Amino acid sequence: MANIPYRKSLYVGILLTILSLLENLLFYSPLMIFYTVLSILIPIKYRNFNYDFKINYKIFLKYLLFSLLFTVVFFTVVNFTLAKLNLIGNYYYDINGCFKLFINTISLKFNISQDFVIYFLVFHLLIISPISEELFYRGYLLNGFGGGQKGIFLSSLLFAIRHLFHFLILPTYPIFSEMLYFISTFIYGIILSKSYLDSKNIFIPLLIHILSNILIVVSIFLI
Repeated sequence: MANIPYRKSLYVGILLTILSLLENLLFYSPLMIFYTVLSILIPIKYRNFNYDFKINYKIFLKYLLFSLLFTVVFFTVVNFTLAKLNLIGNYYYDINGCFKLFINTISLKFNISQDFVIYFLVFHLLIISPISEELFYRGYLLNGFGGGQKGIFLSSLLFAIRHLFHFLILPTYPIFSEMLYFISTFIYGIILSKSYLDSKNIFIPLLIHILSNILIVVSIFLI
């Protein structure tokens, strides 16, 4: 596994975060492909992550449980509060409302069917996003920042900042929803980082990420 200088990791992390901002400002542009390709190829080029096809199921199940427990508790509290305030479905406050308006907005803006947008979003959430984000944030950045508490904090922070840009295409930027998204992805990033450091296997956070995103897909489209 290659040693990446701390400063270089920071610069690359900031550069791809800026690229992520531009990618979301210019939605459906070639920058989307460029960002995804870079976030996969950079870790592979430097080979600064560990992987093992033999899964340590004890560590996997431990952090999967942490991840699911956090997700359920966090969004149960949020949705209970929104329901009390009669704000469920209001995209400015409700993340699920953001996703539904996002699908409608993309469909109208680019004159494509909502079904196509849904299929693309599901494919992105279950395949593209877990692979690219785990390789880059838990593979390249976490190791590049030296692991430990500093590495966990910085890689999770940049991971959460990337998620602040997802709904820039909406008519009004939903600050409250995005801040909830930022907080949840920051904590989620910490859980994924610790699962990688404990297992020394990138497949552990990758599998947890996929399973957690399945829960997101279910909550958006089936509940």
